[in-house]
Amino acid sequence: MPNAPLPYQFLAKYYDKIGGDRFSTLMVEYTFRLLKRARVKPKTALDLCCGTGTAACLFSKKKIQTTGLDRSPEMLKVARAKARKQNLKIDFVRQDLTSFKIFEKGGHALKTFDLITCFFDSLNYLLTEDDLLKCFNTVQEHLNPDGLFIFDMNTTYMLKYIWPKGLNSGCRDNYAWVWPAWYDEKTRTADLDAFFFIKEGKIWQRYQEHHTERAYSNNVIKKLLKRSGLETKYLYHCLRFRRPTSKSRRVAVVAQKI
Repeated sequence: MPNAPLPYQFLAKYYDKIGGDRFSTLMVEYTFRLLKRARVKPKTALDLCCGTGTAACLFSKKKIQTTGLDRSPEMLKVARAKARKQNLKIDFVRQDLTSFKIFEKGGHALKTFDLITCFFDSLNYLLTEDDLLKCFNTVQEHLNPDGLFIFDMNTTYMLKYIWPKGLNSGCRDNYAWVWPAWYDEKTRTADLDAFFFIKEGKIWQRYQEHHTERAYSNNVIKKLLKRSGLETKYLYHCLRFRRPTSKSRRVAVVAQKI
């Protein structure tokens, strides 16, 4: 889809309106339960692929010094406005997930964090094991020795069976959306076309974005974490505290430095 806008270029304005921020709220609540189980009380946090800033704002409200990172300028614009509205001091930076470098203010040393998060299957957008490893390597560089890296990922079951059959669609007074998806067995990737219909005056305009995610097995995730110097502490059926099954739609992973 060479003519389609980049992911979240158009969606940013409507992301929260169609409920995109709800999962972030659930993941933050779940994260604090994971932190309690691991007996970690973070003072600093980095939220990767922070999107519209929902998770970053919730961390900040808990008196955690928070940084949000995203590649989409449109999503960051919404995130900054959300933080300002709530009088929250959050550093938002625009960088790439596979090669980000965050430095201490006024210095050349990398800034490290007690907690690094990446929610809502953002890591599935990395389509090669090499890119996923690069991300893990960079996370390892920014993680404090006793810190935790907490993230979720869509499973093969989700991308193969749920995405293509569970059509995401909805309608409001002035906008509507429909998101058909399909799965490629050879590449283990799922493609999704996000169609938006926006009422502008008396005319409905159509907009489109293209999204691609790749499925990774739990063994591959753990292998790449280990190669980057991170140890898998917990791997759960997401939002629960039990082992994932072959029909789990999403997994949650807690990792720390080896």
